[in-house]
Amino acid sequence: MERSPSPPAGFQPSHLAGPYGTNRPSHGVGADRVSDPVVVKKQKRSDSLQGTTAAPSASQDGKAFVHSSFSEIGLKLKAYNDTLADLQQLDVSNVVELPELVLVGDQSAGKSSLMSGIAEISLPASGGVCTRCPIHIRLSRSSEPRWSCTVWLQQDYEYRPPRPDQTITKQDVTAQNPFPPWARQPRVVKPFKTVYEKSEIEDALRWAQIATLNPGRRPDLFAPKEGIYAKEKTLGEAAEQTEAQFSPNIVSLEIKGPNMFQTEGSSLRHESLTYCRPDLSFYDLPGIFNTPGQEKDEYLVEVVRNLSKQYTSHSRAIVLWAIPMNADPELSLSYGIIRESKARDRTVGVITKADLLPAEPGNISQWLLMLQGQKHPVGHGYFVTSRKQNDHLEVANSVEKQFFSDETGRWPVEFREYSNRTGIEILKAFVSEKLGDAFSEGLPNIKHQVELRRKALEGRLLELPELPLNIEFEVRRSLNNLWLQVKEAMESSALNSEWKKLSRQFYECILDMKPSCIVKDRSDIRLPDATEDSDIEMISSVRKHSLLSESPIRGNKRMKKDQESPLRTQDGTSFSSPIPGSSVSYAPVSEKGASPFRKFLDNPVRIRLPEIRRKIEDKTRPGVRSIVPIEVYESLALDAIRRWEEPMLFYLEKTMTLLGKAIESALWESLGNLQRRLIFKETLAHMEEFLVVEGTSQAGLLHGLYNLETYSLFTLNEAYSNRHEQEELDHLTRMRALYRLDAAQRLSIPIRNNARDLSDEEAREERRLMTSILPQLSEDQFRNEVQVAAFVRGYYITAAHRFAESVTLSINGNLFRGIKERQINLLLEQKLGIEGIADRSAFARLMEEDENTAKERNQLKAEIKKLTKALTSISELEESLGSSSRARDLPQNAVPIWDGAVAEEHEDGMA
Repeated sequence: MERSPSPPAGFQPSHLAGPYGTNRPSHGVGADRVSDPVVVKKQKRSDSLQGTTAAPSASQDGKAFVHSSFSEIGLKLKAYNDTLADLQQLDVSNVVELPELVLVGDQSAGKSSLMSGIAEISLPASGGVCTRCPIHIRLSRSSEPRWSCTVWLQQDYEYRPPRPDQTITKQDVTAQNPFPPWARQPRVVKPFKTVYEKSEIEDALRWAQIATLNPGRRPDLFAPKEGIYAKEKTLGEAAEQTEAQFSPNIVSLEIKGPNMFQTEGSSLRHESLTYCRPDLSFYDLPGIFNTPGQEKDEYLVEVVRNLSKQYTSHSRAIVLWAIPMNADPELSLSYGIIRESKARDRTVGVITKADLLPAEPGNISQWLLMLQGQKHPVGHGYFVTSRKQNDHLEVANSVEKQFFSDETGRWPVEFREYSNRTGIEILKAFVSEKLGDAFSEGLPNIKHQVELRRKALEGRLLELPELPLNIEFEVRRSLNNLWLQVKEAMESSALNSEWKKLSRQFYECILDMKPSCIVKDRSDIRLPDATEDSDIEMISSVRKHSLLSESPIRGNKRMKKDQESPLRTQDGTSFSSPIPGSSVSYAPVSEKGASPFRKFLDNPVRIRLPEIRRKIEDKTRPGVRSIVPIEVYESLALDAIRRWEEPMLFYLEKTMTLLGKAIESALWESLGNLQRRLIFKETLAHMEEFLVVEGTSQAGLLHGLYNLETYSLFTLNEAYSNRHEQEELDHLTRMRALYRLDAAQRLSIPIRNNARDLSDEEAREERRLMTSILPQLSEDQFRNEVQVAAFVRGYYITAAHRFAESVTLSINGNLFRGIKERQINLLLEQKLGIEGIADRSAFARLMEEDENTAKERNQLKAEIKKLTKALTSISELEESLGSSSRARDLPQNAVPIWDGAVAEEHEDGMA
């Protein structure tokens, strides 16, 4: 199933140093086994062709030897390139960047003739079509004996023509829009035509490019011998009437043929020479130019430059730079692009049109300098070709051989020492090895990236499972799992921890909303120079209470003997600590700042003593002024308590959010593999409805608790309430006295809101002031008002503890318990219409999926299959070569010498 061509005419690798910087066969082939050890002379690094230095002279060629290990290396190189061709054929470029050849050059640089020689096909080199879109050629092995070429249109860009009154200019070409009027789109690949005769490929390729330049029409209209348009128009007419002048979309040729090698007698010790045709993949890009045919096409100069930059910038690309001998290399536009793309080290210089070298003095010297690496240096040195544009391939090969073998007498003798770098066949062999080397170096990473991509796709495929055989069982099992997952979520430490934190923040918010009391008044005695700013002083209401732990702040001596709080948890421990006589926060500052309830503390209730007096006067019956009416206490206390409704509902809302997240997580855990099916969407909707119903019911219960607190003052725990009232009275009375002393200019210490913040000396001085100086002042005119404020604040604390705990208890005992004890699977079966014995169609309906899901699943399967084939191909390569084999290794019994001297053979045959 393989055809065996003759070794290329004029190609004698057994007599030439390889164009790679060593003397191994340049084309990846070798001779049969040689029993004697071999001495291999390596060039000096300064003479290596791997850089920008001179090629070896012909005088060194006769010192090369052929060894059986070279044949093994040739086979390894063939194996690498075969595997690379497999991966390219599988198109894994979207997963990992593969080595590739990119041919660039100025217009009329001989690129098409060069590509024709490399691909061994006739490419169109005239008609103005091939220079207007890139061509991708893939040479693939085939087990079929029949040669074929399939042409594809690879459309990565969408054509967006300008308006009739609009002209595209250079300013429209930007980094974001490099190819106007083409815009990036998801890749679309369309088959165009398959031909089985090499003589038909030129027409097929030309018409494919015309189809690419007419994106508004169906490609099949342009298929030669088949399409209506191709039958009615000539190629010349069609080329002049295209919609677009240029396209970044690719015309792709996949050329399949049998493996080709031949074994012929060699002049070296009766060894046989095996020449393997390289499997290559390369891009032929439009030629770079400076001056378009028409002024309106000026923008195309930048567009074509951008296209070359895009391809040469690929880190794995080997760039073939075509530079004709009938042109001045100093004027090359493409060399500048190669340098801009930082691709010079990856570039192979190909000097074309050697038969057109002008005879002017000085022409030869500049090309010699390039071959020596002293001018326009490139990473892989230069090769020279001479291809007639319209010659048949066999004729072109023969003519090229004759030209460089001095049979015509036209090839200057100055170039003879570089004969090992002349001809298309030597170039192909060199490029083949470079591709093999690049692939072997990148093989571990290529394999790793393909494995990662396959693993990711397999994970995605698991999210799109096939329809189960027993639909009813799968549906009921999934719903039962959901019920169990919800119960588990309701009892999880994660949910309980979050809700406990939220409950603490709600509890502290209710306590922090205690009304403030302003204990200063303008009527207090003061000196004339007292400022107005000191008229009003507020006693902060911020007396934080720990929800589940004792206060970290030391209580006063009297509080050390305090009775236990009547609000207790089930284990009998105190649920909240009584308030010490301090306004210092019990909660950590960071926790308070992070509380979502902070907004409810922005506008605190402030009680002013004169306002209390007015309320007392309004509610007191004439003749009984010594008694403060109960309505005054109730009005002030209930006004403060009525502000609890908003934080209460906010607390419920946040609780429902936590529950919603927990239940949604349970839904994904149990039905996540069915997310693209109807059952998932409907179950999600029913669970959301279920939570809304439960939340509404709980809101009603909380409003009941709120209404109880705002209905009237009430407590049976009088001792607890009296204690809070006394604490507040002591605190307000002290602060009132201090401000009165300050107003009388009798205060000698700073006013501190918390008595425990006083130093020992300040505490002694404050006691002296209270016992000796304060009685000298007149009786406090707001004594009754201070007592009213103390009652309001004391009752608020009592009610706040009761309310906060009742709300928390209700949510835990009603909402949480209701969700945990509800058999959600049975509820959902009823909602989904599958309760009891249901028809199979009801279950089938729940398992329906949209078209896109089925399409995505098939695409994933195809992609995984493709990547699996790629990994199989890589594994087979690794097995065939062994873990340590590399295509660029020298034979083990070849001794490299880098100093330029030829090694002498010892008696034992070793150098």
